[in-house]
Amino acid sequence: MFPDVSELMNDKLGISFDTVKTGEYSAGFNPVLGLSDKEGEFMQNFVDEMYETFLKECQSQRNDA
Repeated sequence: MFPDVSELMNDKLGISFDTVKTGEYSAGFNPVLGLSDKEGEFMQNFVDEMYETFLKECQSQRNDA
């Protein structure tokens, strides 16, 4: 889950944002801009890898007990 407050800022408060990006992910993970598909995929892959690491660590600790 990643917050996206762009609709709140634009539609409800009348605040808009402009941005200049110097790289593919340079403005990423900004709650006023929302996530692009690639940023969402990047974040999901990171979460999946961390979960796999967690599961492997749990399994190794159970086998040692």
